Amino acid sequence: MAKVPGHIGIPLIGDRSLEFANDSFKFINHHIQKHGRIFQSRLLNRQTIFLASYDAVRQLLNDVDNNYDMEYRYKALWGENVLHYNDKEATRVKSVLGKCLDPDHLPKLCGPMIHNVLKNILGSLEDENQLNYVILIVAAILFFVLGLISIPLNASITGWSSTFSKAIQAKDALMDRIEEVLTRRHKNALVNMFPLDVYLRFNQTMSDGDFKSKEELRNHILLFVSALPPKAVASLLASTFIELGKTENARYIDVARDNLEIINAIINEVERLHPPFIGGKRQAIKACTLSGYAIPKGCSVLYLTHAAHRDPAAFSNPDQFIPERWLNNNPDEKETWAFGGGHRSCVGKPLMKMMLLETISYIIKHYDWHFQTDVHNIEYKTLPVYRPNEEIYVKFTRRDG
Repeated sequence: MAKVPGHIGIPLIGDRSLEFANDSFKFINHHIQKHGRIFQSRLLNRQTIFLASYDAVRQLLNDVDNNYDMEYRYKALWGENVLHYNDKEATRVKSVLGKCLDPDHLPKLCGPMIHNVLKNILGSLEDENQLNYVILIVAAILFFVLGLISIPLNASITGWSSTFSKAIQAKDALMDRIEEVLTRRHKNALVNMFPLDVYLRFNQTMSDGDFKSKEELRNHILLFVSALPPKAVASLLASTFIELGKTENARYIDVARDNLEIINAIINEVERLHPPFIGGKRQAIKACTLSGYAIPKGCSVLYLTHAAHRDPAAFSNPDQFIPERWLNNNPDEKETWAFGGGHRSCVGKPLMKMMLLETISYIIKHYDWHFQTDVHNIEYKTLPVYRPNEEIYVKFTRRDG
């Protein structure tokens, strides 16, 4: 059993968190070249093992021996939810949410809502009251997200509040909006995007579920609207239209307009090449072995989705955009982890996949777009979400007919 290569240094002095945060791609590529696709360093002052190997990530996410636990600590803002539950509780909640997010029922439950959202946002959102309502929610979500990466200090004095304190206030505002939707009290933009029959089916499904309390239900809705799913969808949509906006990839657009198989292949390739998050974390709750390396108890394990998806041992021409690799049982067709994997994968994956398919299909059919900046040499940020390093300007034009 080999020791993981790399150096963890001494506490505090040997920490590499700032180096990783400033340029994670540079940090990862440097260590891969020096140590290989499995290495260790010190992150957040803890011994951290990095997995950039496709096979190692697959083993981690499909662990059946309970060697690892989730490592997310945001209870103060999100409350108790599936991210913090043990495997037994997480399975219970995923079963409840799965009733709403079952791919067989999702089109009837959420399809009309997605179409209404697209119609309102891409068509016209000119009513001032509706626009102000949307701005209010977007601002609350932004303050809430900033709290996730702030020092957890809930303090306020006259004329000043800590970022974390503002995030707590934003959470309260979002909870009020969630309650309005659940009780259908507020006749405004976002509430009206839910057709009545869709709302009734959603409410009945949730009522028939096994949530321990109404608070648990609200906490999970908050998780969905303000946490990972919206950022993942936004990131993947941006990456999709950037890739299709490149001259060499424009040929896919006309083909995709009437071909859902091609659109799904495009989405799969974007998820592989541009996953919305750089990776995810686990904590080793006991000493174990992974890909022939000894994993010490208590260390953090950071799986690097972006790097694993570009592992040449798993994908040929890994840095190239090739949707065809997902067609006709191509040998390159493998599992990807844009939404995590294994039994702790994101329960919202079917909803996000549907949102991507519906949105991309709608825009491809009804709009042309043109980037006003060069999209061939874009540099990307990875934290907290994968996105271009600078503003990218694009013009969408409604297609005739």
